[in-house]
Amino acid sequence: MNVAQLFFSFTGRINRAKYWAAIVVFIIIAMISFAVAYIGEETPALHVLGFIIDVALLIAGLAVGAKRLHDRDKSAWWLLVFYILPSVLIIIGSLMFFYGIGAESAGGVIGSVVFYALGLGVLIWAIVELGFLPETDIRVVRRAPLGDPIAFYLRGGQICLRRTEAARIQVLTTDADPET
Repeated sequence: MNVAQLFFSFTGRINRAKYWAAIVVFIIIAMISFAVAYIGEETPALHVLGFIIDVALLIAGLAVGAKRLHDRDKSAWWLLVFYILPSVLIIIGSLMFFYGIGAESAGGVIGSVVFYALGLGVLIWAIVELGFLPETDIRVVRRAPLGDPIAFYLRGGQICLRRTEAARIQVLTTDADPET
């Protein structure tokens, strides 16, 4: 899969490592775009360039998310829930906070906290669904000389965890390889 297919094709599947690599690229591009807009003079050409970059990032983000969901055997329509619902909930929470809608005595703070929490909850669910997954096959790659940390291989990538962190993960061994 080449770069154009990764970022602008809605077909296929990508593993978690490619998904997170694409997210890092999106963040870098967004930071550069923000820096240019902040430092540069405000011109119509700069606004048009910013709009083009924003649209390209949106399309690429949808394409990468769709491929990641396909790898999870889920429909890309879930992106509506993952992208739009947290945004709507956080916007409602912001409006409640700034305009005092909701609990009048608290200036809308209680309602805004509830909507922020709901939006954050959906966002965390999206991150878990797209990037960090339960029921993933995992195997031990190596251990440090004193046993801490431990390197694990899962879904095309490696991660190192301390024993205290690894102890919180429920692992079921299979008969195929009882040593992992």
